[in-house]
Amino acid sequence: MLRDRSHRIRFGLLRWYAAARGYRIYALALILAVPDILDALAGVDFTVLLPPGWGAKAASILAILRVVLGIVIRRMAMIGPPPPAAGSR
Repeated sequence: MLRDRSHRIRFGLLRWYAAARGYRIYALALILAVPDILDALAGVDFTVLLPPGWGAKAASILAILRVVLGIVIRRMAMIGPPPPAAGSR
């Protein structure tokens, strides 16, 4: 079940990638820049913008996103084309 879901996600990403044609380089640059953007946001003090008590929550969410997105982006590089369908040639 989990394997089917991961194949569907990979296939969906590959379909999206093929449909993006001219915008691929921009989408890739944005995806690769997200961890750097989150690193830059780590130094911003959001306590004046957020309600009391939310500053620590926002900082922890940003820290978790930085770690998770780094892992996700590295794994996206390993996504290859789906295996060929079994059948006669």
